[in-house]
Amino acid sequence: MANENDWGDGVLNNTIGWGQGADNNTIGWGSVYGESEAGLTALEGAGGGTIPVISGFPTISAESQVGETITATAASATGDPTPTTSWTWQRSADGSTGWSNIAGATSITYTLVAADDANYIRAVQTETNASGSDSANSLASAQISDFSFGNALSFDGVNDYVSIGSPVSMSAEATVNMWVKFSDLNTRLISDTSNTAVIWTPSSTSVRIYCGGNFQDFVVPAMSLGAWYMLTVTRDAANGWRVYLNGTESTSGLKVRSGTFNVNRLGNLGSVYSDIVLDEVSILDGTTASNIQIASLYNSGNGANANSVLGSTSLYYRLNGSGTAITATDSSGNSNTGTLNNFTGTYWVAHDAPVFAFSNALSFDGVNDNVSFTAVSKPSLTNGLCFGFWLNFSSTPNFEYILGDSTNGNQWFRWNNSTSATFRSRSVGAATTTFSFPAISTSTWYYIAVSLNGGVNEMWINGTKYTGDTDNYDNENIIFDLIGLGNANYGQFILDELFVKTESSLTQQNVDDLYNGGLGQFATDVITDPNIYYRLNGSGTDITAIDDSGNSNTGTLNNFTGTYWIAH
Repeated sequence: MANENDWGDGVLNNTIGWGQGADNNTIGWGSVYGESEAGLTALEGAGGGTIPVISGFPTISAESQVGETITATAASATGDPTPTTSWTWQRSADGSTGWSNIAGATSITYTLVAADDANYIRAVQTETNASGSDSANSLASAQISDFSFGNALSFDGVNDYVSIGSPVSMSAEATVNMWVKFSDLNTRLISDTSNTAVIWTPSSTSVRIYCGGNFQDFVVPAMSLGAWYMLTVTRDAANGWRVYLNGTESTSGLKVRSGTFNVNRLGNLGSVYSDIVLDEVSILDGTTASNIQIASLYNSGNGANANSVLGSTSLYYRLNGSGTAITATDSSGNSNTGTLNNFTGTYWVAHDAPVFAFSNALSFDGVNDNVSFTAVSKPSLTNGLCFGFWLNFSSTPNFEYILGDSTNGNQWFRWNNSTSATFRSRSVGAATTTFSFPAISTSTWYYIAVSLNGGVNEMWINGTKYTGDTDNYDNENIIFDLIGLGNANYGQFILDELFVKTESSLTQQNVDDLYNGGLGQFATDVITDPNIYYRLNGSGTDITAIDDSGNSNTGTLNNFTGTYWIAH
């Protein structure tokens, strides 16, 4: 306010003063009032402007990891003249007291830095005009963390398990926390070799604690395959157990089971193995985590460092290994290294790897539709060829060609009828393998996998294996560069998720993982370095098939018209 004059200190409410109005001419009486904590000081002249007033509170976005940027959104404000908005960001150790301004943080956004780790952040909105100012604080952020997920450990459900170097015995208060993603919801998560202490999931809505010769079941919200969940189990000094899923306690509440609880294995109980992915497994013996700590570990799904939240841990496997590493590093400081047993293939996987889901598929008309791509070749004198795909026939199959070679009419894979399919190669000599099986149905999806290796010729339909003759294709130079066309004949079917891999063969476990009980799986999660992998998720009038193998062998759709990308 220009040329302000007043009597009094302007701090106590209802101080009488006078001032010149915002038009610099009008003289009027008004009142000076303020609240030092809110930063509200102003003089409202009878003929002048009005001080800013903020309605409600500003809000801030949910980011809480160091390196992320928080954005503030202003609450509405009034005032005459129209006030201008400014921002101050503040930091607090506990989220409620001791707030202090962060130097230089005066923008509508704030990027979290290392100094914010384990603290809380809020934004202060200030509205200012010539008559005065008003300020309002946002709610505090979640606790800031320098944590981020890295890799996780994938268990195959066949014989994979982790043995803990020195068993962790929990005889009194304790907290067990882990992140888990299920491919099977009847799983054993942690246990001991004597089978007297187990945490497992007997169903999608239950977590079971076995201790002292008996068990207690806890009801949880329904869990789904392929989604990450944070599971927390606590025990108090009176042997009262509680279970939390994603930071929320089970409606079963507290249940009592006494007895020593020893842990020395992950992913296994006796002869039962679990098809799961585990991450951030921590055990704290001697302390029962509070609800606030458990919520901080979940951190709205973003996770948190267990050592930071709990203060310390007795065992902490972050499970961030890579490549062929066969140890689980203990980040608790107790050097209790875990050993990976029987893990093969790709078992260290990114925590944030996408979850597989079917999308679209490609419909071939049987008249002239085909997909061409740069030839994939199995050289002669090499072992192994395998391929797989999802297949759906709208009518009874009648010599439908699925894979072919544009330069050799005698090299193809064909579906003959409802009870047989044939592979043929004829670059050196002649060889044909026919697979017979029970009749398949129309308008039904099937997962098909074929493996040819050293005279062992196998085909699977939905995980069930059918064996062909013993023709040996190792001497053959086998080439594929067409889908839906072979030997000048076409195929009528719907196709999805096709891969081809040369110099390789399939195991039953590979096929089971690819079929995944009908749910499917990324071929690249099961097959190492396929030559091509067409997910066939195009839409509209797309005329290319994207290669997700990493080899950029884009397929070209030829002669497709009308609606050919359809939902799987």
